[in-house]
Amino acid sequence: ENYIKLISKLDSEHKAVIEESQKDWIKFRDREFKIIEKLYNIDHGSDELIFMEEYKVDILKQRAVQLQQCFELLHLK
Repeated sequence: ENYIKLISKLDSEHKAVIEESQKDWIKFRDREFKIIEKLYNIDHGSDELIFMEEYKVDILKQRAVQLQQCFELLHLK
């Protein structure tokens, strides 16, 4: 949602930069999720699985905040 909101306000040059950044972030996210899953899948109980999912959600929230901050910077100019 924040990503769509942000790129809708950008010119084509800045939009390309954000799109590339988002692609790189998705690669980062996927690698992080694999690491998290490997660490938590070592015979842990259901409580550990909840922590794993919470950690993944935190990563997604951080990105949403970053994109929101970029959007807000646009409105300060």
